[in-house]
Amino acid sequence: MDKKNTNKKTKKSKFVRILQEIGKSIVDSFKNFAKNFKKSSKEFKIILGIWIIVVIVVLVVLFSVKFNRSNKIKHEKIENEVKVAALAYVKDKKLDATANQKLRLNMEIFIDDGYLYKESITDNTCNGYVLVYYDEYKDNYEIEPYISCKNYVTDGYEVR
Repeated sequence: MDKKNTNKKTKKSKFVRILQEIGKSIVDSFKNFAKNFKKSSKEFKIILGIWIIVVIVVLVVLFSVKFNRSNKIKHEKIENEVKVAALAYVKDKKLDATANQKLRLNMEIFIDDGYLYKESITDNTCNGYVLVYYDEYKDNYEIEPYISCKNYVTDGYEVR
């Protein structure tokens, strides 16, 4: 047992020493960079500053695109959940929708009747509706969900 504990301590102390050396090396590199930076020309400092600004702008743009994409995916999921709830509701209630006469059903109806759960809508600021009609060529209902949330609105959403 003592030999095992001694090996663990030795491994741990080696690991700590390696981390300390890496940290010291990084600090020394920054000190060396700062010393050389002070000695560099004004033109180099301007070019470096411009590159830093460009990198920051690129990172901000990439972050914004990533955030918008994940936001859109989240809201498309909500649209799909509303669509599934609407289909179940229409079939259960045997509502008569035709290609010439679209039904407009508010999302709250699905929540009130238990077809859609408010908890499944991750953005509680969302409200919306679906347009339902029966497509005779596809022999099925077509459902077009429209939602309006704090940071997202489905294309074609109309306020009534």
